Amino acid sequence: MNANRLVLALLFSAATAGAAAREPHATSPSVVAVPGKPSLMLGNYDLGPLRYQVDEFFVSGTATWFKPGDGPAAEGTADVRPAGTAPYTTRLVVARPTDPAKFSGTVVVEWLNVTAGCDVPVEWLAAHREIVRRGHAYVGVTAQKAGIDGGTPPMDPRIVPLKKADPNRYGRLDHPGDAYAFDIFSQAGSVVKDAAASKVLGPLVPRTVVAAGESQSAMFLTTYVTAVDPLARVYDGFLIHSRFGFAAPLHGAVWGALVNGKPTTLRADLRVPVMTLIMESDLVGWPPLLGYHAARQPETDRLRVWEVAGTAHADNYTFSVGFLDSGSLPTEQLAAGFAPTRNALGGKLAEPMNWGPQQHYVTEAALWQLDRWVKTGEAPPKATPLKLAEGDAPKLVTDANGLAEGGVRSPWVDVPTAVLLGVGNAGSPVAGMVGLGKPFDAATLQRLYPGGKGEYLKKFEASLDRTIAAGFILPDDKAEILAVAALGFGAPPAAQATDEAADPQALVDKAVRALGGADKLAKVKAASWTAKGTLTYQGNQIPITLRIIARGIDHFRRESEIETGAAPMRGTTVVAGDRGWSKFTDVVELDKEKLANQRRLAYLSVIPVFVLPLKGTGFKLEAAADETVSGRPAAGLKVTPPDGKDFLLYFDKESGLPVRLVAKVLDPRGVEYTDDTTFADYKPAEGIQKATKVESKRDGEKAAELQVSDFKVLDHVDAEAFDRPK
Repeated sequence: MNANRLVLALLFSAATAGAAAREPHATSPSVVAVPGKPSLMLGNYDLGPLRYQVDEFFVSGTATWFKPGDGPAAEGTADVRPAGTAPYTTRLVVARPTDPAKFSGTVVVEWLNVTAGCDVPVEWLAAHREIVRRGHAYVGVTAQKAGIDGGTPPMDPRIVPLKKADPNRYGRLDHPGDAYAFDIFSQAGSVVKDAAASKVLGPLVPRTVVAAGESQSAMFLTTYVTAVDPLARVYDGFLIHSRFGFAAPLHGAVWGALVNGKPTTLRADLRVPVMTLIMESDLVGWPPLLGYHAARQPETDRLRVWEVAGTAHADNYTFSVGFLDSGSLPTEQLAAGFAPTRNALGGKLAEPMNWGPQQHYVTEAALWQLDRWVKTGEAPPKATPLKLAEGDAPKLVTDANGLAEGGVRSPWVDVPTAVLLGVGNAGSPVAGMVGLGKPFDAATLQRLYPGGKGEYLKKFEASLDRTIAAGFILPDDKAEILAVAALGFGAPPAAQATDEAADPQALVDKAVRALGGADKLAKVKAASWTAKGTLTYQGNQIPITLRIIARGIDHFRRESEIETGAAPMRGTTVVAGDRGWSKFTDVVELDKEKLANQRRLAYLSVIPVFVLPLKGTGFKLEAAADETVSGRPAAGLKVTPPDGKDFLLYFDKESGLPVRLVAKVLDPRGVEYTDDTTFADYKPAEGIQKATKVESKRDGEKAAELQVSDFKVLDHVDAEAFDRPK
């Protein structure tokens, strides 16, 4: 697969989801509430303390696909006519205030993005802080087929579509193809507007319903606004975030449009307000994607376009910070999330990706402006377009500091400490979308701010005040922005240390030192510990206690006790080299496959505790992409053990302690899943640092929360501990 084709696959993995029309199936849309936790990555925090609840609903009906009308306009800008129907069942995920008195009356309906090969709420992640503080309701719509059945290739093998994530829950979802996505999105909006009948908003009564979508979703919304909205007349406004120069075709299969797509403007006679956000990457485009520059059009009384200086299509907030930012993160952790990094999907970047936060803050302001526009008729401020140099190929005009001229201005480009651009990177298939962020050296900072940090912060605040007064950033965010700026100037925190490729052995050595030192760990022949907490099963929290004895990585005993409401259910699993047993009611010797899986579970349990086994010859180590774990930067390590089944281990960059492990394992039924475990709250026990808080996810869903105690180093373990259970 060449680089251009891989870019297309990564950006638009759902493009092949279009399908021929099925036989019409007459039915009215129906809505069914689905108990339990939905599969959607709204964030790595609990919405409960924010007084929001999350519910899921299945919507079934008959969707229509459309053909261009008989007029002369090009597809995507022409009037359309119905061309066929097909039945469908999709889902909605609703996040809403638990207190009706806190509801603003506005519902933000997002066309969920499927670029990663599954549903991702990109607009929620960008603007959730604004949604929550205003008291808006949010609805994520699985509008495209890839959200249900998957696209190829996924951006990350840990990410799976709904039917693979939870076949029992989502097995009856049925999508006829992306040609029907436009009408499915219309019907989802109608369900929200008719909330009194559908009950998707509980007791809340909406007054304003706006649609939003980013990247691939913005491509579809461009076509929706231009071709379908005049017929549907559902939404009161649109936020089109990071579109390109072309739009999705009505048949839904976008591969041809990516390579041969023609510039597509929005129709001149817009029915409702449309807010369009364009980042530098989107404006210029990158091979083979046609940039928005080719589709620029005059603003009207119903169209605003903000081209935002110093931004990339995707940045640190997109990939990590947005998942952690509940609104209550300590400033230090929030600042750490904007650490420069060259690690990206598909390979290491030539330069750090754009880490500037302005896309996030400007998106929040855009949503606030759109909501006011719809409710009061007061249009958002106009923004100067980004400057492009004359010539056949689009090229940004940059200033003496290397930053783009024109566009929505902010302190990150007017009072800079780094070059932040939406273009100019290389080294990874996603380089075109992540831009670059190169911090200035000390000499440049001294030249720009001879008065040091005080001068910088004074100028930064003045610029921020101008941006807020202009309406491009909200006053609500000022204090946070200033606090993060104060931490970032001149002497970056440890979180913003160099992102040069990690030396795998150096990572392991640092972890060994952090855990207690090689001498101490080498003397540990065996250890035992207890873990108590809860398992999550079908939405229920089930108490569990685990007692573990480990000798090396190939002798392991795990006793479990699960509270079932009646008598506790007890079980024992033993691994003793090349033999193993399990006991729940009867003792069963493990067959070859089950023994291999239990041996894997054993070393996955032991390695994060001691790490030292990774220095053995049986393990191959490679640097992996950095991640943010619990709000802190973590260095990644890809480990290939003797069984050849890779796993990922992450170490806190500052402390060196193991903080996360991601591995493919089998459940007792033999079903493979991704186990994602984090380790926190390290405390000393017998001279060794031991994580006392362990949380696990199964395929992205909460699986267990455990408190670890009674850690003991054992000088001797009776041989019978690893014998066949009695």
